[in-house]
Amino acid sequence: MGNRFETLYKLKNNLYKDDSPIIISAGLLLKDSKTESIITQIKFQSVAKKTIQAVKVSINAYDVSGKKITGVDEYQYLDLNIKNGDYFGENKAIIMPDRVTRSIKIEKMIVIYSDGVDCEILGNDLFEIGDFNRLESNFKNPELIKQYQIDTSTNGLFIPKEIGNLWFCTCGTINSEDTCTTCKSNKKNIFSAYNSVLLEEHLAVRLAKEQEERKKQIELEEISKKQKAQEEAIRKKKIIICSIVGCIVVIAIIVFSSINALVQRKSAITDIDSLLTEHQYEHAFDIINKSNLSKDKKETYLKTLLPILQNQWNTPLGNSQVLNIDGLVIYEEQNELFYYDENNNTISLYKMNDSVDKDTYISDDIIYANGYIFFVETTSTKKYNGGWEFKDDVKYIDIKTGTTHTLDSYCDFYDFTKLKDGNIYINIGYCDNILFDPYNEQVKKTGADIVTEYELDNAIYSTDSWKNENLVKNHIDSDN
Repeated sequence: MGNRFETLYKLKNNLYKDDSPIIISAGLLLKDSKTESIITQIKFQSVAKKTIQAVKVSINAYDVSGKKITGVDEYQYLDLNIKNGDYFGENKAIIMPDRVTRSIKIEKMIVIYSDGVDCEILGNDLFEIGDFNRLESNFKNPELIKQYQIDTSTNGLFIPKEIGNLWFCTCGTINSEDTCTTCKSNKKNIFSAYNSVLLEEHLAVRLAKEQEERKKQIELEEISKKQKAQEEAIRKKKIIICSIVGCIVVIAIIVFSSINALVQRKSAITDIDSLLTEHQYEHAFDIINKSNLSKDKKETYLKTLLPILQNQWNTPLGNSQVLNIDGLVIYEEQNELFYYDENNNTISLYKMNDSVDKDTYISDDIIYANGYIFFVETTSTKKYNGGWEFKDDVKYIDIKTGTTHTLDSYCDFYDFTKLKDGNIYINIGYCDNILFDPYNEQVKKTGADIVTEYELDNAIYSTDSWKNENLVKNHIDSDN
């Protein structure tokens, strides 16, 4: 209780009367330094076989000279549901009517069971159950205490004791039933195990077994040491052999890698030239970024490709948008997104779901990269007050599988920028931007500063008109 409460008086612990349904475990008379009030707190324990519903207590009060003064005629602990072994009352403060109270005595208690039957206990009939001795007061050998705990399956600390109709368990709990309400041990087992002769016998057996186990453990450790020494010798030999073989392998890998890199570069150049001839510019761009071509060779190709890609990237059509990239034509019609496949068949990509109180449409900002279509779907929902609530979801469609995925919801504003390395930068707010890798279909980064100004200035295309005008200007200036 900190420094606020001063203890003025204590009742004796564990006050009891034979056949009483409750024990007074503790009682304190306290002074509140803040309010100058004098309060009493009493902690009870139930040893009743029936459920306790309420307890009434009368308290006599005395001043510093022992003169009886005004006490508490009756204080009621109500709406209880106390089972055998439960503690209660310690969180209740009984305000004493006279502030000169310096000691107290229980006058009487009335216990009311849940069936309505009551029981009265007079304070003069209460006696202190007595002290409980710890196991070490009788067992000087700590191993005997440990053996008693093993035999009783408890962490016992006290010598068990019978108190009239009650018994004190080795765990420290006073009980009225044959099973301890705290550790759930059986009374018969607790008392029968408390036998020094029997404990000595069990201890001798346990110590002999533990000694045998330690001996086996030492033998196993010696065998393990020998095995580890042999394994270490073999490992060192293998390291020497592997080092020699490794040097040979490294030399072979270097030679093979050099040859393989040269073959890959020649193959990439052949593929890129073929795609450019067939006007497959987007595919050519992807191969250029993923290839191991030299920096100069990549820049030469990109200088040719960038103006072409910018000119053919997006063509607006009414309130929707048509994309024509490498022969892939995407368009919107009657709240549904379609595309023409290589056989000129119309394939449905995505259908918007409208209802009476909802209106869904795709924004003009659409971008395509490596088999994925990125777009923003806006849903307006009619509110109860007649207004409308708008929700913008950033989504992308995997053309190969026809599945649609949501990257972000309730974005503030948005535009898509395809960077030079092929990643898609999605600007959805001041601090919630996304960098998406369309080659591995994964979000690479999220946050505010995930793309540098240099990357944006050297991007391929952006759905933001102002940004894209600057991109075009930068590429024209670089060509000159």
